[in-house]
Parts: sequence; structure tokens; C-alpha cells
Amino acid sequence: MKKLTISVTKRDIAEGVRMDCKRCPVARAIARRLVKSATVKVGGEISVGGLDVHFWDGKSSYTALPGSAISFVRRFDRGLLWNVKPFTFKLEIPERLVKR
Repeated sequence: MKKLTISVTKRDIAEGVRMDCKRCPVARAIARRLVKSATVKVGGEISVGGLDVHFWDGKSSYTALPGSAISFVRRFDRGLLWNVKPFTFKLEIPERLVKR
């Protein structure tokens, strides 16, 4: 796993789609850091009540989102757009998926 800084931009927010695990701003920001053959989905409740990230490139991998990203996704999905702003967070991604 490689720890990366993920940046959610104004464009990600403007072009993101509410309630869409592949096109929300966080998924868009993560996808920019991945090789083209990989896909990403943000969502899926896990036992601690957080959200996970599902990576797929012929092999599944999962990692948990940090609290700041979970809070952002929940506000964005609820339509609280005045309350979402660009931000960065750290995320561990399988090395085979990281764009070089």
C-alpha cells in the first residue's frame, strides 16, 4: 500500500454526482491518482459506520476513508453544497494501482 494525498477540487465538486459511488467528488479525486485500468467506488457501510473505497483492476482491494472524507461525502450526498469545500486527505492505495 502507498499513502497518497488526495485533493478534492472545486471542479470535482461542481461535476460530482450526488449519491453516485463512482462519480462523487471524492471518487473523482481518487480516480485521478489511479492507473487507467482501475476503477474506484466510494461507499458501502462498514462495521464502524464509516465508508470504504473499493478498487478494481481485475482484483478487488478495499481501504477505509478517513473521517474528513466521510463527512464530506455525507454532506455532499445530502445536498448541503454550501457546506462542502475543496480539501485534501491521505489515503492508502494498493501500489499496483497508483499512476506513475
